[in-house]
Amino acid sequence: MKEKNKLNKVFLNSYLKKNLGDDLFIKIISDRYKNMFYSYSFFRYKKLNKNVKIYGCSILKIFNKIIRVITKEKVSLNTIIGYNKSIHINLGGSIFIQDDRNIEQIRKNLKRDYYNNRANNYTLGCNVGPYKTQEYLQIIKNEIFSKNKDVCFREKKSYDMFNDLKNVRYESDIVFSLNNSNYTVNKNKKVVISIIDLINNPKLKEYMQQYENFIIKLIEKFEKDKYEIVLMSFCKSEGDERAIKRILKKYNTKNNIRIHKYKGNINKAIEEISTAEIIIATRFHAMILGLVFNKKVLPIIYSDKMINVLKDIKFNGIYIRINDIPSSIPQNLDSNYIENLEKVRESANKQFYELDKILEKEGKNSE
Repeated sequence: MKEKNKLNKVFLNSYLKKNLGDDLFIKIISDRYKNMFYSYSFFRYKKLNKNVKIYGCSILKIFNKIIRVITKEKVSLNTIIGYNKSIHINLGGSIFIQDDRNIEQIRKNLKRDYYNNRANNYTLGCNVGPYKTQEYLQIIKNEIFSKNKDVCFREKKSYDMFNDLKNVRYESDIVFSLNNSNYTVNKNKKVVISIIDLINNPKLKEYMQQYENFIIKLIEKFEKDKYEIVLMSFCKSEGDERAIKRILKKYNTKNNIRIHKYKGNINKAIEEISTAEIIIATRFHAMILGLVFNKKVLPIIYSDKMINVLKDIKFNGIYIRINDIPSSIPQNLDSNYIENLEKVRESANKQFYELDKILEKEGKNSE
């Protein structure tokens, strides 16, 4: 009984900023297991699941400031909340990106944020990059991944960088394991267009006007074809709503246009996609959700991670690169789905292969 109680303490290190894609990770893992999960967020959340405890950070931030005054070091909130947890899970997508800080600061932050030496560590659902130096790769290999019980990437390209480690593997993105039988699935004459804001991305902001003008062209086409049009924001804090506002300011006719702003209601957001015919997916997980529900999906590629995943799942449809927007709109999206969806879903469930051995399963999502 003691061991069971011990295993009930699981800390989730995830990106909780009311981003639909990352919130789906939390939903899926907590639907899968009976165990109590602990996480934290600077954003105000209602419960994502009955067995997830999300700590607000106002008190923790004050505590952290006191510790910094005493020790002159920043203490990770992961460390504070995860101190007495027996399992520590890094659950996220693009969580290993090299920024412009010096390499020693990067090393310190990585160890602080992604490794708990008191717990069994797992890293699931991620990819690595963009990165700038081989030294960065060596740090995450030697000081994070090699010390994990299990590391499961969501793309082969990341796996290939570290496949000399016996504890690494790769499977499909976790969101492919979503139980789609729980949702209304039909093909109304509706198109959902997920939008991102390029203005704060140094590598992509030069393409902002072309991208937003292309979205307007799409709106015009679908309005002419009498579609219900939904412009969808996956994450307010990353500027999706701001970009939608700019696009609508340029576009005068708004007869058939709705805006869906994700505020934390996951099921409502999923049903927006499950009841559409076409998904224009700039957001990575708009692409994944569209494929989960067998929609016609047109990916607009802003990151290599999208290309890598599409290759892994053998997607043979049309896609558009954000730095190479075409002058004309693709007319036929009939081939823009994946034929081997069940195989991909089985793979996504294997992300949890090692966790299944030690956590109590609910059975809701283990198809």
